[in-house]
Amino acid sequence: MYTPVINLPQACILGVCTIINRPADLGNNTFIVVPYIGLSLTYDHRAIDGGSATLFLREIKEQIENFTYPINGK
Repeated sequence: MYTPVINLPQACILGVCTIINRPADLGNNTFIVVPYIGLSLTYDHRAIDGGSATLFLREIKEQIENFTYPINGK
């Protein structure tokens, strides 16, 4: 994980880390491997409200988690 640095005149920048596999406990001594990706959003508080930035990052997270591959290019 890292924190990207804003370069003027940017108002925000999204940092995307490498996908890594981590174990996840399903309970009952059952583990699976789950891909994780780190996201970091750095933004200028003078230009963007923290609440809006949080909602933006949450939307990106949900889109990644619910992504489905198109079948036969459709």
